[in-house]
Amino acid sequence: MSHCLILQHDAAFGPGRIVPIFRDFGIPTRTVRLDRGEPVPEDFDEVRILVVLGGAHRVGNGAEAPAFLAREIEAIRPVVMADRPVLGFGMGAQLIARAAGAKMVEMEKPFYGWSKLSLPFPGGTDPILFGLHEGSPMFFWHKDSFELPKLPPPPGQGKPGTPPPPSGSVLLASAGHVKNAAFRFQERVYGFAFHPELDREDLEAIAREHGGMAGAVYGSGEVGRIAEETGRQYSTYERLGSRLLKNVVQFFKAYNPRGTRA
Repeated sequence: MSHCLILQHDAAFGPGRIVPIFRDFGIPTRTVRLDRGEPVPEDFDEVRILVVLGGAHRVGNGAEAPAFLAREIEAIRPVVMADRPVLGFGMGAQLIARAAGAKMVEMEKPFYGWSKLSLPFPGGTDPILFGLHEGSPMFFWHKDSFELPKLPPPPGQGKPGTPPPPSGSVLLASAGHVKNAAFRFQERVYGFAFHPELDREDLEAIAREHGGMAGAVYGSGEVGRIAEETGRQYSTYERLGSRLLKNVVQFFKAYNPRGTRA
């Protein structure tokens, strides 16, 4: 049966509101718990939408990546390059970028918590972002950023005197601490450095399981500060994040008229 396949890497970074929202649109979901040793899928034939979740691991640029992440990158590469519907959140966006050949970029300082989005033109007008606005609050948890992926140049292009080939990428959003906060690659591959999908339980689990990462960088009071900010931002964040997830389903359905498959 055609379904949404969710790849989970960390118990604290769950699918959040993805499952109930997709269920309301009649899209069944299946979650593979890579963090529990479940094997990386090899068959994506019945996958309507692939969702790659976040986590506290570092993807790196090759040997630095944990073995199962390296296998995952290889497994999802054909899906990404075939421009099938793919979403990545947090570390998931890094995995998608790596699958498309982009490099990771170590940030000057890790960022944990809330930041406001900036929506550049024309990327900020992408239909996936409909309903979001300049300054929308989103939750980030990352040490690394990524270069925007690029399509391989077609034969004959890239030579002296010829115009540069199209990159295939569009910058959708930035934030104060990171330029590449969201991108679209080709037409149906989306990566978000932030997490629009998390619910309250996920946010509490991240603070409980990984709050030490923030405390080590910003001091012992940082987890409390993030919790206070979560209380202020959650209502708006939940509404905007749900809007983005609903946009995803509606946009991808437009690519899949009744009777056809992703």
